[in-house]
Amino acid sequence: MAIVTRYFSTSGAGAADGTSWANRAALFSAGNWSTVITGFDFSGSDSLGVRIEGGLTYTCSQAMASGLFSNAPSLANLIFFHGCDSSGNLLEPPDSNWVSCQAPFSTSTLPVIATSSNIYTNSLANSSWRCIGFTASGRTGAVVSVAAYNWCAIINSTSSTIARGCDNPSIVQNSYVTMPGASFDYAITATASQLSNVRVDGTAATTSGIRIGVTTTSSGYYAIRVTVVGCAGGGMFAATGSATRSSFFYNCTVVNCGAYGIQCNGTASQTVWHLIAGCYVANCGTYGIDSNGSRTLLYNTRLRDNTSGNLTGFGNYPTDRSVYTTDSDDATEFVDSGSGDYRIKNTASNVWGKGFGAGDEAAAGGGGMIGGGNLSGGFQ
Repeated sequence: MAIVTRYFSTSGAGAADGTSWANRAALFSAGNWSTVITGFDFSGSDSLGVRIEGGLTYTCSQAMASGLFSNAPSLANLIFFHGCDSSGNLLEPPDSNWVSCQAPFSTSTLPVIATSSNIYTNSLANSSWRCIGFTASGRTGAVVSVAAYNWCAIINSTSSTIARGCDNPSIVQNSYVTMPGASFDYAITATASQLSNVRVDGTAATTSGIRIGVTTTSSGYYAIRVTVVGCAGGGMFAATGSATRSSFFYNCTVVNCGAYGIQCNGTASQTVWHLIAGCYVANCGTYGIDSNGSRTLLYNTRLRDNTSGNLTGFGNYPTDRSVYTTDSDDATEFVDSGSGDYRIKNTASNVWGKGFGAGDEAAAGGGGMIGGGNLSGGFQ
């Protein structure tokens, strides 16, 4: 049993069979995934590690999916995609100290897989992707789905009311999803997904579509240190219509969304719970947090400057458990909101170091930064 490694770039070299860096294969042929990958037999005793040269853009016109394989990746034998350098060595994260409330990290060292047709780039569940960028300019659905994504950038620039970034991933960690089109549906739809240190930007989305940052259509999701910025339809949504949908929001930052910041499941017969703790919600167009009549526990959270009010829908549930609503502004409490840096400024003594949001600026004179809840940098 082993992980077999194969090497890829935009064009082949040597024997072009991928068996070494000197014999690297072309990742795509006429837009189709290399047969070195699709011809691999995952029904045996080996999994496959795919190393893709960074700093380059790859044009893709074929969705990565189980149907490409005669013997597709399985739970025992996955396929692991990872960016590498120009010698075939695995790439390290672009900025290991990055936290989601900072501006998106650069993809300049990463391999970027680009599509312009209306296809998934990846819908293969038994796959893992690390240090890779995805861009789409003609995709009216999601760019990627299922699977696990770590230190990835997902950008769908398509203007469509059904454009999405990522559908129902297993894990998204230390990554960002950007929806720069004038219209979109959701940036992330999540079903029992684990989201950790993830940033979502709605940017220019001001015209049409649902335009929600993160939502669930099924059993809920876990969101830890997730930042949602500028989504006109709302920040983070736990969905409606089911008594068993619950979500967990911990150390999340939600700012400048056109509707609510966080909204919970409103089913009256709900049998599960929502937990919101250590979050920072500001400048949203309706309420900061809308419990929507659900079983929602709220602790240690900062809210301010939400147009309709900070809280609604909590009924007889408490909203005074270390919930801080004193008035202030972006310039006082954020490092540099104009450049997309929503870490809490170290001079904002009332909120800095209190575990609000996805990350704090380092103490004056100190190095690095501290994340929300005193967690250091991005999780590797």
